[in-house]
Amino acid sequence: MKHAKIAYRTTPPLTSQGVWLRCLRCCPSTLSSWHQRWRPEPPNSLQDVKSRLDTATSASWKVTYRAKRTFLYPDEEESQNTLTEGAVHKVTVNAYERNPEARSKCLEHYGFNCSVCGFNFERAFGEIGQGFIHVHHLKPLSTMKKRYRVDPIKDLRPVCPNCHAMLHKKTPPFSIDDLSAIISQ
Repeated sequence: MKHAKIAYRTTPPLTSQGVWLRCLRCCPSTLSSWHQRWRPEPPNSLQDVKSRLDTATSASWKVTYRAKRTFLYPDEEESQNTLTEGAVHKVTVNAYERNPEARSKCLEHYGFNCSVCGFNFERAFGEIGQGFIHVHHLKPLSTMKKRYRVDPIKDLRPVCPNCHAMLHKKTPPFSIDDLSAIISQ
């Protein structure tokens, strides 16, 4: 029966499909002689393959085949209601060098409160929040085409991660004053 299914998938639509199957069961060499005479063009796409499978099979065989098949076509892999995550993708990005000493001097001067909303992680979370805050560059590093001398007091500000994300919601980033004004509305 395996040979019959393979032949069924590769044969052109025939009106006497049952006869074709019986012929293949008794004399498998029919397939090679058929193949020499009726060699099909290679499929152009997955849809072309599916279309050929559907046209080459009878309705009753399609029902049986689909009920028994254990594989899925790539576009049937996930149902519309299934949400998946965790696939690995390689991403290439530019990483800009940060100076940990500049960060320390910024935090020494401004403290650990967010410059936009005033949030303090240590106050909110206790010991696990101690020393946690992002540092925002007022001049975006991506606009600097080479190394530059950073002034921790003039160029950097401590901001919480939420405000930091909101500062970068547009290009060029919002200013700290603009975002503070949005929050206070």
